[in-house]
Amino acid sequence: MAIQTVLTEKLGISAPVLLAPMGMVSGGKLAAAVAEQQKASYAAARDAGDVRVAAVIAGEAVDLVHAQQPAADILNAMVAQAEDPLLRGPALLTSGR
Repeated sequence: MAIQTVLTEKLGISAPVLLAPMGMVSGGKLAAAVAEQQKASYAAARDAGDVRVAAVIAGEAVDLVHAQQPAADILNAMVAQAEDPLLRGPALLTSGR
């Protein structure tokens, strides 16, 4: 099973295994060849859940999640945190800061 991204589509490859160009020694053709060669082992690792080989894609903020909360509670907390700085904003503009 192919993993489709903009990069894999542009390079015409089916697995996001890449080797970046290094001082004009390697480039897109080499990256495509490596990706095609590794496609089967990458797919097998992905299907087996072997994260030592297959990429684990997670957002940068995943470590900021500490609890599951209702959306309303999250929004209320965000509004409460934003309220004070927003109320102080006009004073900052007129104080010359």
